[in-house]
Amino acid sequence: MELLPEPDLNHDTVRGSLLRFLHLCFLMAAAVHGSRDLTEKTAATRQFVLNGPPFSLRAAIAVMLGATLRHCAVAAAAAARASPRGLLHPALAPGPAAAIQSVRCYSHGSHETDEEFDARWVTYFNKPDIDAWELRKGMNTLVGYDLVPEPKIIDAALRACRRLNDFASAVRILEVVKDKAGPHKEIYPYVIQELRPTLNELGISTPEELGLDKV
Repeated sequence: MELLPEPDLNHDTVRGSLLRFLHLCFLMAAAVHGSRDLTEKTAATRQFVLNGPPFSLRAAIAVMLGATLRHCAVAAAAAARASPRGLLHPALAPGPAAAIQSVRCYSHGSHETDEEFDARWVTYFNKPDIDAWELRKGMNTLVGYDLVPEPKIIDAALRACRRLNDFASAVRILEVVKDKAGPHKEIYPYVIQELRPTLNELGISTPEELGLDKV
Protein backbone atom coordinates (compact mmCIF):
# COMPACT_ATOMS: atom_id res chain seq x y z
CA MET A 1 0.00 0.00 0.00
CA GLU A 2 1.49 3.33 -1.05
CA LEU A 3 1.46 6.06 1.58
CA LEU A 4 0.34 9.50 0.56
CA PRO A 5 2.93 12.26 0.92
CA GLU A 6 2.70 14.23 4.13
CA PRO A 7 1.22 17.70 3.86
CA ASP A 8 3.68 20.49 4.27
CA LEU A 9 2.90 21.75 7.77
CA ASN A 10 4.96 24.07 9.85
CA HIS A 11 6.90 22.12 12.52
CA ASP A 12 6.09 24.74 15.15
CA THR A 13 2.38 24.28 14.49
CA VAL A 14 2.61 20.49 14.87
CA ARG A 15 4.84 20.83 17.92
CA GLY A 16 2.45 23.27 19.61
CA SER A 17 -0.61 21.12 18.97
CA LEU A 18 1.15 18.03 20.26
CA LEU A 19 2.32 19.85 23.37
CA ARG A 20 -1.19 21.01 24.24
CA PHE A 21 -2.63 17.55 23.65
CA LEU A 22 -0.07 15.72 25.78
CA HIS A 23 -0.32 18.29 28.54
CA LEU A 24 -4.09 17.79 28.68
CA CYS A 25 -3.68 13.99 28.81
CA PHE A 26 -1.25 14.16 31.70
CA LEU A 27 -3.41 16.63 33.60
CA MET A 28 -6.40 14.28 33.28
CA ALA A 29 -4.37 11.31 34.47
CA ALA A 30 -2.92 13.30 37.36
CA ALA A 31 -6.41 14.34 38.43
CA VAL A 32 -7.47 10.68 38.56
CA HIS A 33 -4.41 9.32 40.31
CA GLY A 34 -3.09 12.33 42.21
CA SER A 35 0.43 11.28 41.30
CA ARG A 36 3.40 13.60 41.62
CA ASP A 37 5.23 11.33 39.19
CA LEU A 38 2.75 12.23 36.47
CA THR A 39 3.40 15.92 37.07
CA GLU A 40 7.11 15.30 36.62
CA LYS A 41 6.40 13.35 33.42
CA THR A 42 4.38 16.29 32.15
CA ALA A 43 7.33 18.62 32.62
CA ALA A 44 9.72 16.15 30.99
CA THR A 45 7.41 15.69 28.02
CA ARG A 46 7.09 19.45 27.64
CA GLN A 47 10.87 19.83 27.44
CA PHE A 48 11.12 16.97 24.93
CA VAL A 49 8.51 18.50 22.67
CA LEU A 50 10.02 21.97 22.87
CA ASN A 51 13.67 21.02 22.50
CA GLY A 52 13.54 17.65 20.72
CA PRO A 53 14.10 16.95 17.03
CA PRO A 54 11.60 18.15 14.42
CA PHE A 55 8.38 16.15 14.32
CA SER A 56 6.83 14.86 11.14
CA LEU A 57 3.05 14.80 10.96
CA ARG A 58 2.89 10.99 11.04
CA ALA A 59 5.18 10.83 14.06
CA ALA A 60 3.07 13.39 15.87
CA ILE A 61 -0.12 11.46 15.14
CA ALA A 62 1.51 8.21 16.32
CA VAL A 63 2.56 9.82 19.60
CA MET A 64 -0.87 11.34 20.20
CA LEU A 65 -2.71 8.09 19.46
CA GLY A 66 -0.36 6.14 21.71
CA ALA A 67 -0.88 8.57 24.57
CA THR A 68 -4.65 8.48 24.11
CA LEU A 69 -4.79 4.67 24.20
CA ARG A 70 -2.58 4.50 27.28
CA HIS A 71 -4.67 6.99 29.23
CA CYS A 72 -7.91 5.30 28.19
CA ALA A 73 -6.55 1.99 29.46
CA VAL A 74 -5.49 3.57 32.76
CA ALA A 75 -8.89 5.21 33.22
CA ALA A 76 -10.73 1.96 32.44
CA ALA A 77 -8.59 0.03 34.92
CA ALA A 78 -9.21 2.64 37.61
CA ALA A 79 -12.96 2.51 37.02
CA ALA A 80 -12.94 -1.28 37.23
CA ARG A 81 -11.07 -1.19 40.53
CA ALA A 82 -13.48 1.39 41.94
CA SER A 83 -16.65 -0.54 41.01
CA PRO A 84 -18.14 -2.56 43.88
CA ARG A 85 -18.28 -6.26 43.21
CA GLY A 86 -21.40 -8.33 43.32
CA LEU A 87 -23.86 -5.67 42.17
CA LEU A 88 -24.63 -7.42 38.91
CA HIS A 89 -25.26 -10.79 40.54
CA PRO A 90 -26.75 -10.25 44.03
CA ALA A 91 -27.29 -13.33 46.16
CA LEU A 92 -30.88 -14.47 46.42
CA ALA A 93 -32.40 -14.26 49.88
CA PRO A 94 -33.67 -17.51 51.43
CA GLY A 95 -37.03 -16.15 52.58
CA PRO A 96 -39.37 -13.11 52.50
CA ALA A 97 -38.17 -11.60 55.77
CA ALA A 98 -34.54 -12.10 54.77
CA ALA A 99 -35.32 -10.69 51.33
CA ILE A 100 -36.44 -7.43 52.90
CA GLN A 101 -33.07 -7.21 54.61
CA SER A 102 -31.23 -8.13 51.43
CA VAL A 103 -32.58 -5.15 49.48
CA ARG A 104 -31.66 -2.71 52.22
CA CYS A 105 -28.64 -0.76 51.04
CA TYR A 106 -28.50 1.58 54.03
CA SER A 107 -29.31 4.71 52.08
CA HIS A 108 -30.42 6.19 55.40
CA GLY A 109 -26.89 6.20 56.80
CA SER A 110 -24.34 3.64 57.92
CA HIS A 111 -24.39 4.82 61.55
CA GLU A 112 -28.03 3.83 62.15
CA THR A 113 -28.95 0.21 62.81
CA ASP A 114 -31.99 -1.43 61.25
CA GLU A 115 -33.74 -1.44 64.62
CA GLU A 116 -33.09 2.27 65.15
CA PHE A 117 -34.26 3.04 61.63
CA ASP A 118 -37.50 1.09 62.09
CA ALA A 119 -38.17 2.64 65.50
CA ARG A 120 -37.62 6.15 64.15
CA TRP A 121 -40.17 5.71 61.40
CA VAL A 122 -42.72 3.93 63.59
CA THR A 123 -42.48 6.85 66.00
CA TYR A 124 -42.86 9.30 63.12
CA PHE A 125 -46.08 7.77 61.80
CA ASN A 126 -47.45 7.17 65.31
CA LYS A 127 -47.53 10.89 66.09
CA PRO A 128 -51.10 11.57 67.20
CA ASP A 129 -51.11 14.99 65.53
CA ILE A 130 -49.57 13.92 62.21
CA ASP A 131 -51.18 15.74 59.29
CA ALA A 132 -51.63 14.82 55.63
CA TRP A 133 -48.55 16.76 54.54
CA GLU A 134 -46.33 14.98 57.09
CA LEU A 135 -47.76 11.63 56.03
CA ARG A 136 -46.95 12.26 52.36
CA LYS A 137 -43.53 13.67 53.22
CA GLY A 138 -42.67 10.61 55.30
CA MET A 139 -43.76 8.20 52.59
CA ASN A 140 -41.89 10.13 49.89
CA THR A 141 -38.75 9.96 52.00
CA LEU A 142 -39.17 6.22 52.54
CA VAL A 143 -39.65 5.69 48.81
CA GLY A 144 -36.33 7.42 48.22
CA TYR A 145 -34.48 4.84 50.32
CA ASP A 146 -33.14 1.73 48.60
CA LEU A 147 -35.13 -0.63 50.82
CA VAL A 148 -38.54 -2.14 51.46
CA PRO A 149 -40.00 -0.79 54.73
CA GLU A 150 -40.65 -3.36 57.43
CA PRO A 151 -44.29 -4.37 58.03
CA LYS A 152 -44.30 -2.52 61.36
CA ILE A 153 -43.45 0.74 59.59
CA ILE A 154 -46.21 0.14 57.04
CA ASP A 155 -48.57 -0.72 59.90
CA ALA A 156 -47.87 2.64 61.56
CA ALA A 157 -48.30 4.47 58.25
CA LEU A 158 -51.65 2.76 57.58
CA ARG A 159 -52.89 3.68 61.05
CA ALA A 160 -51.89 7.29 60.35
CA CYS A 161 -53.96 7.13 57.16
CA ARG A 162 -56.93 5.85 59.17
CA ARG A 163 -56.63 8.68 61.69
CA LEU A 164 -56.69 11.11 58.77
CA ASN A 165 -59.52 9.20 57.03
CA ASP A 166 -57.26 9.02 53.96
CA PHE A 167 -58.20 5.70 52.37
CA ALA A 168 -56.58 6.57 49.03
CA SER A 169 -53.17 7.10 50.63
CA ALA A 170 -53.47 3.78 52.47
CA VAL A 171 -54.02 1.91 49.20
CA ARG A 172 -51.23 3.87 47.54
CA ILE A 173 -48.83 2.87 50.33
CA LEU A 174 -49.51 -0.79 49.61
CA GLU A 175 -48.90 -0.18 45.91
CA VAL A 176 -45.58 1.47 46.75
CA VAL A 177 -44.53 -1.55 48.82
CA LYS A 178 -45.23 -3.82 45.86
CA ASP A 179 -43.26 -1.56 43.53
CA LYS A 180 -40.31 -1.34 45.92
CA ALA A 181 -40.11 -5.12 46.18
CA GLY A 182 -39.14 -5.20 42.51
CA PRO A 183 -38.04 -8.64 41.33
CA HIS A 184 -38.33 -10.10 44.85
CA LYS A 185 -41.82 -11.45 44.26
CA GLU A 186 -42.04 -13.09 47.66
CA ILE A 187 -41.79 -9.84 49.63
CA TYR A 188 -45.18 -8.27 48.87
CA PRO A 189 -47.27 -11.36 49.81
CA TYR A 190 -45.23 -11.63 53.01
CA VAL A 191 -45.90 -7.98 53.90
CA ILE A 192 -49.63 -8.36 53.20
CA GLN A 193 -49.70 -11.50 55.35
CA GLU A 194 -48.07 -9.63 58.23
CA LEU A 195 -50.44 -6.68 57.79
CA ARG A 196 -53.63 -8.71 57.38
CA PRO A 197 -54.85 -8.19 60.99
CA THR A 198 -54.28 -4.44 60.67
CA LEU A 199 -55.98 -4.29 57.26
CA ASN A 200 -59.02 -6.11 58.64
CA GLU A 201 -59.11 -3.93 61.74
CA LEU A 202 -58.93 -0.67 59.79
CA GLY A 203 -61.14 -1.80 56.92
CA ILE A 204 -58.44 -1.23 54.29
CA SER A 205 -58.59 -3.21 51.04
CA THR A 206 -55.49 -4.21 49.13
CA PRO A 207 -54.95 -2.99 45.54
CA GLU A 208 -55.63 -6.56 44.36
CA GLU A 209 -58.96 -6.69 46.22
CA LEU A 210 -59.91 -3.42 44.53
CA GLY A 211 -58.86 -4.74 41.12
CA LEU A 212 -56.22 -2.05 40.70
CA ASP A 213 -53.62 -4.60 39.63
CA LYS A 214 -55.71 -5.29 36.53
CA VAL A 215 -56.10 -1.67 35.49
